[in-house]
Amino acid sequence: LPDPAPVVPPSAIRTPPATPTSDLLADRRPRLAVLVSDREWAARALEATLVGDGYATLRAETPAQGAALCAAADPDLVLVEQRLPDDGGAGRRRGEPGGLALCRQLREETLVSAATPVVVTTTDAVSR
Repeated sequence: LPDPAPVVPPSAIRTPPATPTSDLLADRRPRLAVLVSDREWAARALEATLVGDGYATLRAETPAQGAALCAAADPDLVLVEQRLPDDGGAGRRRGEPGGLALCRQLREETLVSAATPVVVTTTDAVSR
């Protein structure tokens, strides 16, 4: 068996010094996340984490609101609650929760770039 990769202690990790390029990037708009959830407590928890990581956030409660926000805002990250109620949005398949239909719609209708992560979340284990 090959030797395992050496473990790098956190003290050995260095951040690069500021350069003219990184200074230019600092002038960019803040990273933007769109949260789509009808569960207020879950959205607040995710929002607090994202804001702490430097994201600005926009929130929607329905798949239709989420699609509209994504199309208008060009987010860097999208988080979608899996079990959103179906609101008759495009791309829904029989028996599919509204959140999964929204994920499909975002990609099929190119409402977000192909490089934008779309993350499906769930609170099922917590809310029962």
